[in-house]
Amino acid sequence: MAMPNLTSTANALRRSILGHNEWLLDAGGKTFYLLSNEVSVITIAGKIEFGYLDDTGYRQRCLAGVRFDDGSIKLEFAENPDDGYQTAELVPRTLALDLRESVESSRLRTANSIAEKLKAQHRNFKPLRVALNDRNGRFAEILAQNGVGYVAVLADVSGALTHEALLAKAFVWLRALSARKKQRIETIWLVADRKHSGPLRALSACLGESSAREIRIWAPRVAGKSNGEPHEASYAELNARDFNSLWSGRLARLRLLKDKNPTRFASQLLRLDTENLDRIYSAKGETLRFNGLPFARTRLIGGEEKVWFGIENEKSSLTSDNEMEFEDLLENLKQYRRHDSPNKQHEYYRGAPEAWLESILRRNIKALDANLVLSPIYNQFRAAREKIDLLALRRDGRLVIIELKIAPDREMVFQAADYWRKVESQRRRGNLAAARLFGGKRIADRPTLVYLVAPTLGFHMDTEFLARKLSERINIYRFDLAENWRERISVLRRRRIGV
Repeated sequence: MAMPNLTSTANALRRSILGHNEWLLDAGGKTFYLLSNEVSVITIAGKIEFGYLDDTGYRQRCLAGVRFDDGSIKLEFAENPDDGYQTAELVPRTLALDLRESVESSRLRTANSIAEKLKAQHRNFKPLRVALNDRNGRFAEILAQNGVGYVAVLADVSGALTHEALLAKAFVWLRALSARKKQRIETIWLVADRKHSGPLRALSACLGESSAREIRIWAPRVAGKSNGEPHEASYAELNARDFNSLWSGRLARLRLLKDKNPTRFASQLLRLDTENLDRIYSAKGETLRFNGLPFARTRLIGGEEKVWFGIENEKSSLTSDNEMEFEDLLENLKQYRRHDSPNKQHEYYRGAPEAWLESILRRNIKALDANLVLSPIYNQFRAAREKIDLLALRRDGRLVIIELKIAPDREMVFQAADYWRKVESQRRRGNLAAARLFGGKRIADRPTLVYLVAPTLGFHMDTEFLARKLSERINIYRFDLAENWRERISVLRRRRIGV
């Protein structure tokens, strides 16, 4: 899938995408429905960048090849050429309807395969029902008789879910199953692939003792022999981890951005509006934001400043010919990206709401808690390649992880717990103090706290139920904000949950 001419290839790709309003992107077993205006194709520094929205947000990937194949579009990405190119396929919506049925059929076959393998592995395991969950078909739900009792099995058959999502779904499903009068189920087996089984096992160590007994984790057995004999079992049960085991073993490297390269363009722009503008540094440059909404990106390429501007997938290289377009973008952001916007349905008002809240708290974290001090480099802190919303230090020296949500998200509690175990492990090893995240301020030798922050209507109905599943040694506080948080931060209620 060579690209002999970047410009003609990019133009052909744009025309093909605009030829259909709706697409299905199949990328490495994960499938996403996209509108044509949610896909971007731009040329940067002699490369074609392909941008799209997936379940983690906006992504931009470098294309290594494109092939047009009977209506569909085959793509090759070149993130890690040494490991081989990653492939994806764009399928028009007219063909995607048939493909969706194929995807559901494939997922159901996977669910039945899991059930059959467990049956072969356990003499007393008898599947009674094998199905996909009703909402989106991403989970396999298996009910089985296991000896004189009953058990439920849950697995991700989409390949697109996180281990936090699997654990949250497990407890919510188990709540319903344990309330049944007949065939009551009090234990759930989680079948996870090798990528997620380790993190899932580590997260399960954060559970309370009674909650930990409600789940068992199974992972594909490594191919090979045991005691000289070939493996017959398909899955191996992972031993439960104890809470205190969280501090042992190898830690992920603490990722801190040491070198910042501010550009003249960004610095001049920020001086014009310190109230609404900020910048986020990365290893490749800077991202400029207006109340949390990214609108420009700068890079130093060959010692020369390069600037691209636009919202989400509509990005253009800034030149003398389109300076007026950039100024118009800024004026529109000033008009619509504000709490008293004349049009609250405008995309600039509605876009990236969690980033908007984060940018407000970044400027004034004391509006949330007068005892907090933000790490000046919090946005470069990485815990196992994941970004913590805000990392703060309380006046008494205790670290605080702040997890933000605007819309209800059932995974919020377990995401925060995962961040907690990673940060707490680094704290106990002394790595955070050595990194001087808060300048000369002392980090106390006391457990990290977790603040869950959202508008009152932004908390999921299962938030407190799931918080009670965690160990009481993890101190979690819920902060309910007034719905007019864009105008000012007002904490309506603060209380500890999970106890």
